Amino acid sequence: MATDNEYRQQQLKDARAHRDLLRERLEKLRKARAVETDEARKFQLDKQIEENEADLRNAEAEVHQLEAPINEAIARAHAREAKGSLEKALAAWEEVRQLDPGHPDVDSKIRILQERIAVAAEIEGLIQRLAIQVGDLKEVFGDLVNDLKYFARHDDEKKAGPYLALVKAYLAGDLTATDLAKNWHVLRASKETPAEQSPSTTSVAAIAGRLQRGELALFLGADLYQILQVDAPDIDDVAKDLARGTPLEDFNGSLSVVSEYYEMSHEYGKEALVQRLNGLLPETTNPLYAALAQLKTSLIIVSTSYEKWLEEEFRKANKKFAVVSAILPRTPEAAKGRYIVKYSDRAKSRIISLGEELSEEDLLKQGYSIIYKVRGIVDERAEQSSKWLDAVLLSEDSHFDFAATTNQLIPDYIGQVLSERGLLLLGCTARHWEERLLVRAILEKRGQARQQALTFRENPGQFENVFWSNKKVTCYPISVHDFVTSLEVQSD
Repeated sequence: MATDNEYRQQQLKDARAHRDLLRERLEKLRKARAVETDEARKFQLDKQIEENEADLRNAEAEVHQLEAPINEAIARAHAREAKGSLEKALAAWEEVRQLDPGHPDVDSKIRILQERIAVAAEIEGLIQRLAIQVGDLKEVFGDLVNDLKYFARHDDEKKAGPYLALVKAYLAGDLTATDLAKNWHVLRASKETPAEQSPSTTSVAAIAGRLQRGELALFLGADLYQILQVDAPDIDDVAKDLARGTPLEDFNGSLSVVSEYYEMSHEYGKEALVQRLNGLLPETTNPLYAALAQLKTSLIIVSTSYEKWLEEEFRKANKKFAVVSAILPRTPEAAKGRYIVKYSDRAKSRIISLGEELSEEDLLKQGYSIIYKVRGIVDERAEQSSKWLDAVLLSEDSHFDFAATTNQLIPDYIGQVLSERGLLLLGCTARHWEERLLVRAILEKRGQARQQALTFRENPGQFENVFWSNKKVTCYPISVHDFVTSLEVQSD
């Protein structure tokens, strides 16, 4: 009796054969129609061609449906190979072979990956042997390991050859440590450095490692989705959408301005603003959120976004977290320094009146990641009571209030952790004054932090360069995509 897999293979084989037969028949009909002179016969052929085209469309749709699992497995294989996850890529190609043994690429891809895995294992063995002699190699050991790991992940045998030959010669006793270091640097100077094919690959891996070890805090800006090229509305487009259907129909300003109108207007109000905004937020996650969810360490993240996809990714990965938002006082006389804390593993949120209570809880020590939603939460599932609405930072006035009372609205516990860690700002373009205000507030809350703040921007404009320099934030010409890839590789 045929197995389910054998049945699917036969079904796909039959569907492809039927499709190919229809293609061949259609080609013959079209050729016959091209030379036919009899009008009645032309009409008859046109009708047959039309029917055959309809049959072919149905047959191609069936083949496409049957091939979908194969194409998905191939896509997974390519993605994993691109990340350097060779064993996982091989497993995906083995899945392709199970689904479609006759696929034209499957045997060669599996063979190539098996060879690369063998080379990677050899390189890992070389690294372990070099580690034993790290004392003799301390000046060049970091470069050695970075370059060897690059070769282990990438199909670059021609470039790897001279480097591997040097290591083997050293381990065989044919080169001294000094000779190895000298020749290695000569190779790096004469060729494109393997582990630095983009000028910042080594920096990317090192910074990703710092985040994974819990040495960095994150600030996630409002332009993260656009920088990652994920299909999501730009914040300026959101402002225009909010203005539609209101007296601001031709509005061309910022989100904070249109929000100010909603909050001041008797026709709308803040609740209507939050409800409408919720329907305009990104409808999907992004790869950075998914990569962060896989990190084992407890993270501290300051997020300027209103959407909930970071939290969704953490839930999916069973990563424990707490969302913290400051409650904005409605009047100057109202109490400041009150926060809402929503826990991933507790049914109810709680209000903390004093920052000291958050310090006493020490969420990071309990294994929680902290997501400080500096602009609050806009989510149809959130408890949309007055306390949640008061935690949403939207209008110009609320931004000004935040700037005026930063010390009371950013918990001291979070400020202390930010000052103890380096700070990596992602998704920040400094194009909106509201974002710049929030960046400044967080940097000021860090005080005289011992570790530097840094950001990634591949092609920053002149204003951005001056802004980051003025704020003493080091701007690296690094792709956020490359950083995400590095996080994914290190998590595998």
